[in-house]
Amino acid sequence: MRTTLINAIAHSIAYDCTAEVDVDGDLFDALAELASCVDDYDHTTDANGDLDVWGQDDDGCSFRVILRAA
Repeated sequence: MRTTLINAIAHSIAYDCTAEVDVDGDLFDALAELASCVDDYDHTTDANGDLDVWGQDDDGCSFRVILRAA
């Protein structure tokens, strides 16, 4: 999962877009894993249950990722 999240963050930064990740398992476990990969983040839960996560990586680059239950 960690590699998938790191790739999604990198994609979001490189293309200035929102990356989407389908998560097998608990979304909040995935959020905790994402939090360990970045310097700063915040999130909100969308009406459909997805987690919308945004923040900055360790280099100060902004990202946005949607974590969605698979």
